Amino acid sequence: MELTTKDFDLAALLLSNVGQLLSRRYLHQAVWRRNVVLSSRTLDTHVSRVRKRLKLTPEYGWQLAAVYGYGYRLQQLIESSQSYEDKP
Repeated sequence: MELTTKDFDLAALLLSNVGQLLSRRYLHQAVWRRNVVLSSRTLDTHVSRVRKRLKLTPEYGWQLAAVYGYGYRLQQLIESSQSYEDKP
């Protein structure tokens, strides 16, 4: 799987903070090295790509959810009965 540098940085940040709510401002500062939140949907686009490429969805035991007006939280859900390798 291929990730852009920003997607990789975002994924690493989310995976190192599982269960923690990360603000949009913090994500912008940590990944893009900017202190202000951009008005564009850049962060949302990157989060969507990371979610899709790393399969951070409930059927794979993860939830990468937006918290309206604040930021994002990556959570590991209860372990499913089927392992990651068994899934398409």
